[in-house]
This record gives sequence, C-alpha cells and structure tokens, in this order.
Amino acid sequence: MHIEAPSYPLLNHLPEGVVIADERGVIVFANEAFAELVGYGNEILQGLNMLSLLADIDVFGTCIAQVMEKGTLLNADTDFLHRDGSLIRTVKSVRMVCENGINRFFITVRNLTEADRLNQELRHSKELIEHQATELSSLLNSKHQELEEILKSIQEVIWYIDNQTLSLRYVNDAVEALFGFPKEMFLSNDTLWQQQIHPDDRALVKTFFETLSPGQSQAIRFRVLRSDETIRSISSRIYHHPTLRFFIGITSDITASAN
Repeated sequence: MHIEAPSYPLLNHLPEGVVIADERGVIVFANEAFAELVGYGNEILQGLNMLSLLADIDVFGTCIAQVMEKGTLLNADTDFLHRDGSLIRTVKSVRMVCENGINRFFITVRNLTEADRLNQELRHSKELIEHQATELSSLLNSKHQELEEILKSIQEVIWYIDNQTLSLRYVNDAVEALFGFPKEMFLSNDTLWQQQIHPDDRALVKTFFETLSPGQSQAIRFRVLRSDETIRSISSRIYHHPTLRFFIGITSDITASAN
C-alpha cells in the first residue's frame, strides 16, 4: 500500500480516526476525527509520539512486534487518553505502508466510547420498554379479568367465530347452561357448536352465514341439541365484523316462548 502526501486531506473526510506514524511511533499525520477523539489540535499531534496518548504504553511495543511480523494488526482493543484525562475505549487496526521508500504505520481508530454510550442508552430504553410492557400486560390482564367477570354474570351466550371456517374462537361461560357442555369443551373442539345444530336447521344456518355481508347485523332463530339430546330454540343477533373477520354474536334461549 502506497500513500502519497497529497492524498492526506481526503482522510479528513473519514468518520473514523486515521493516524500515520513512523517506526518510532512519532505522528506524521492525524486526521480531524482522531484529533477530535483525543482532544488535541493537529498542530500539536504532528510530531507527538503515540506513546504519550496511550493509557498503556506496553500496547505500542506489542502492536509493533505483531505488525513487523505479520504486516498488519486488526481490531485490537486500545485505550487512548483524552486531553482532559478521560479514558477513550477504541479498537484500532494497524498496517505497515511504504511512503517514498520509508516505512510508516497506517493506523485506523474507531471510538467505542460513543458506541458504549449508545449501547447503554439502548439498554436503558430496552429496560424501560420492557418495564412499560410488563405494566401494560398487567393492566390488560386486569382488564381481561374484569371483562371475564362481567361476561360470567351475563345469562346470554357471547361468542365469536371465524368468518371463513366458522370455527369458534371465544365463548363465555353461559354456553354450558344452554348446551349442557362446558365452555372448555367448545374451545377445544371449535366445530362442536355446529354439530349441535338441529339437523333440520343446518341448511338455514349455513345460508345465513354465507349471505351476511361484512358490516351487517341480523338476527336468526334455529334449534340446537343439548348434551342430553333435548331440543332448545335459540335466537342469535349476529354482526359480521368487517376488519376482524369474525362473526360476533349474542345468543338467548327462547325455548319457553317458542313453545
């Protein structure tokens, strides 16, 4: 790799620090990103030995030895000292270059301190989001429990089914009093409710759901079979939700009035 002196100004446009040093570690060139990193102006950095900027001077000897042996040193963790005395965590890569027949060290330095700060902020944001999610989940669970308690007190059967398969997705506890089967049985067998429709009324129910357009609400009356094979007449007000893709219904037992 050969670097001409006129190319140096281009290095000032790089976001990462770039340093060119001689074999003794004396800085020949430092770009603006590196100058900002360590807090010194270029007029001070040029001619300054890299050792004076290292938190651990032994790092320099180890680095030089590896570069002389292999030609490069990639992604080595290195702590630099800022002008104000603070420690700057970086990762540096070093390679040997030849400039006008003279060996130089071409060093790139990436600031990890800013990355650490951003990671810390990210962790804090993540913890905050997780905390808020936990609180929201707790609130939703509380509201869900409240809603379930309300639905348990309603004698009518509240339910909703998939608008394509007619598979049951939810039903409240009142379903047991009407059909004689526990709620859990309906939820584990999502077509059980269809099996309990009176055979003579199944075509009626099928046509009803096929013709109920999204956004419409209509009532239907038909008969169902209880677990003990007795017949119940029911009335359902059903709404076809246009976006949730559910048929949502409320069903009442009208056997007494039907008879």
